[in-house]
Amino acid sequence: MTMMPGRKGIIPGSREDVANDRITAASDDLASHAPYLPPRHSSGWIGVDLDGTLAHYDRWHEDGRIGEPVPAMAERVRAWLADGRTVVIFTARLAREADRPEAVAAARERIAAWTLQHFGVAMRATAEKDYRFTTIVDDRCVAIEANTGRVLGGEMP
Repeated sequence: MTMMPGRKGIIPGSREDVANDRITAASDDLASHAPYLPPRHSSGWIGVDLDGTLAHYDRWHEDGRIGEPVPAMAERVRAWLADGRTVVIFTARLAREADRPEAVAAARERIAAWTLQHFGVAMRATAEKDYRFTTIVDDRCVAIEANTGRVLGGEMP
């Protein structure tokens, strides 16, 4: 196979080539405030909570700062991204957008910049689940077996 100029050692169409294209596209998207777009082959998204799950959280800061990545979760997210999975930040920071559009817009930009800095991708963020999500990873969840109510993990209040 031939190598493309400027991409020494990367085989066109390889996982690394696709990942580089996604990172470049996401960087361009952040500059124009466009949302991160998932790969076309994606069948759904994994929602990852931000505060206390992906980022260290000790308390709310008025300036909206985001803590440092939690190493174990950051490793999982990087693996999902490398595997071509779509990861979306699932956070209450974006809740009630209609009531506070400026604050939510600022939080969305802060999250995109943080994910670009730590993962090389300006990830999409939401406070809502939809029919395309496959998994929610959150420090406040209780796993329930579908259609039974049986607790699989976590503790019920």
